[in-house]
Amino acid sequence: MRVVSETRRGSVLPDSRDGRCNRFHFEESWVGMAECDQIIENNWRDLVAPVRLGGVCDNIGHCTASLGSWNSMNRASLRRGINTKRLELASLNRSVLSDSWRDIQLASARRKYNEILGLSDEMGCWHSDPGSIHRIVALLAKQGCRLINQPGSLTGRVLKHIYFPRTSFLRVKALASASLMWHSILWGRSLIEKGSRWRVGSGSLVSILQDRWLPRPSSFKVIAGCSFAGDSVVASLKSTSRAWNSILVRNSFAHIDAECIPSLPTSLRSCPDKLLWHFSKDGKYSVKSGYWLASSLGQDGISSSYSIVGSRWSLLAARRVHVGAGCPLCDASVDSVFHSLWSCRSLVDSKAAVPFLSDLRLPTVGSFFDFLLACNGSLLVHKMELLLVLLWRFWFRRNRTVYIVPLLSVEETVGWSELYLADYKAAVAAPFFRCGSVVERWQAPSPGWVKINSDVTVDVWGRRLGFGVVFRDSVGKVLMSYTSLLLGLFSSDIGEALTILLSFCLAIDMGLSTVCVESDAVSVVKQLSSRVFSFSDIGLILDDILSLVVDFADLSFSSVRRSANKVAHGLTKFALSHQPVSV
Repeated sequence: MRVVSETRRGSVLPDSRDGRCNRFHFEESWVGMAECDQIIENNWRDLVAPVRLGGVCDNIGHCTASLGSWNSMNRASLRRGINTKRLELASLNRSVLSDSWRDIQLASARRKYNEILGLSDEMGCWHSDPGSIHRIVALLAKQGCRLINQPGSLTGRVLKHIYFPRTSFLRVKALASASLMWHSILWGRSLIEKGSRWRVGSGSLVSILQDRWLPRPSSFKVIAGCSFAGDSVVASLKSTSRAWNSILVRNSFAHIDAECIPSLPTSLRSCPDKLLWHFSKDGKYSVKSGYWLASSLGQDGISSSYSIVGSRWSLLAARRVHVGAGCPLCDASVDSVFHSLWSCRSLVDSKAAVPFLSDLRLPTVGSFFDFLLACNGSLLVHKMELLLVLLWRFWFRRNRTVYIVPLLSVEETVGWSELYLADYKAAVAAPFFRCGSVVERWQAPSPGWVKINSDVTVDVWGRRLGFGVVFRDSVGKVLMSYTSLLLGLFSSDIGEALTILLSFCLAIDMGLSTVCVESDAVSVVKQLSSRVFSFSDIGLILDDILSLVVDFADLSFSSVRRSANKVAHGLTKFALSHQPVSV
C-alpha cells in the first residue's frame, strides 16, 4: 500500500541534495514497525469537534515531515552498513584466501593472452609437459573442424549466433570478454590454420596471394610472388574448359610456383572450393595427425599465434639434440633446421668446396622444405643427389661437434659425401635376384561386356604422367587402345583416378553401355566401389567419375595385379617415350 499526500502544507518534501521537491510515499513495509507507530502517535494532534478538513491535513503534514526525516536517516545508516561489510569481505579475501586470490588474478592475466601453462587430469594431477599441451590442442582443433564442416549443427548455430554472426570461423577475432570455452576453440583453430589448405574447385573463393592453396607445406602459399593483384582469385588461372591455363601460369609465376600449380587436379564440373587437412590421405582432420603437427611446429621456426609451451623441443630433446635458443656452433640467436643445415656460418668452408653450391642463387624461403623445393627446381639430378647427401653429413657433423669432438674437416665432410653417393649408385646398378611371385593373367569379360584396363606411369624428374587405356571384348579382341601425356607432378593415386576418368570419357564417345573397369590401384577401386570419397584432391576426380556413371547401363570395378594389367602398363611406357597422344 502506498499513500501519496498532496496537501497545501507539508504535502511535499524538499530534496536535500539538489533542492527539488519529491512527493512523499508511505511504504507498506513500515506498517507494524514500532518506530513508525511512535512517530505517528507523537505528531498526530487531537481534533476538537466539529472536525475540520484543514486540521486533518495539518496532522498529515506533520506526520509526513517526521516520517521523511526518519526514512532518510535509516537509508544513510543502511548504506554505511553495506560499505562496512564490503570492506570486511575484501579484507577477509586478502588475508585468509591470499593464495587463491593471487591464483585468480594470474588466471585472469593468462586468459588475456590465451596461454595454457598446463593441464589437470581427472585425479587432480598437474601436467605441464609439451606432450599434454599438444594432445589438448589437437583435441580442440577437432572441435574447430566440426564447426567448419558441420555449420548446421546445433552447436555450430549457437556459437555462430554468439561469436561470429557476420563472418566465418576462420576469420573471427578473439575477444577478451569471450568465455574460456571459446578461447580454447580459437587456440585449436591456430593448429587448423597451420595444417589446412584449400582444395580448389571452381577457384572463385580462393585468393591467389592471400590464401593457402598450393600443396606445399609449410606455407601452402605462393613463394616468389606473381603478376596478379592482391584480390585476384584462382579461377582466373583456368581456361574455359576448367583446366589450368598453362601459358598464363608460366608467364605469371616464378618457376618454383609454376611447376606446383599444374600438379593440382581440376574438375570437369564447377565444384565448390573446400578446406581440407593436408596431413591425412582422406583430407579429413584426425587427432593423430594434429598431434604430430603440434609436436613439430617449433622445429622449423613455425610458431602458433597462441602459446604452445615447450613444442620446440618435443622431438629434438628425445634424440638428445641441442635444444637451446641459439646455435651452438656460430652463436646465432635463432637455431632452426634451415639454419643448422644451410645458413650456419660454420658451413661456409664446406659449401665453398663444392662449386655448384657456391654459385647457387635461390629466392627467399620460409622453411627448410621450401629450400629443398627451390633447389630441386634449380639443380640437375646428380647435383641434387649430392646436395641431399651433404645435408645429411652436415647434420651428423653438427651433432658430433656438439657432443663429442671438434668440427670435421672439409675433406671429411665433402669427400665422404661424394664417396658415399658413388658407392650407393654402384650398389643400385648391380643385378640382384628377384623372388618369384604369383602371376595373375588377364581374363576376358562375359559376352556383351567390354573390359577396360587402365594404368599410369609417373615420371617424377620429368614432372609428367603417361596414360595407357585398352578396350577389349569378350573374345579378347582389342577394340581401341589409347595413350596420352599429361604435364604435372601428381601422386600415383591421382594419376590412376585420372586414367579411369579418361577411360570413362572414351567409353561414352564409343557408345558403350556395359563395361568392366580393371586397374591395379587398389585404393582407388575401393573408393569407387564404396562411393565414399575423401575431402582430398583425389575426391574432385572421383566425384567427376561418379557423375558419368549414369551414362552406363551396367558397370563394375575390380582391382588386379600388375601381371594382369601388362598391356595398359606397356602403353604408359610408350606414351612417355613416343607421341603425346596415340589412338
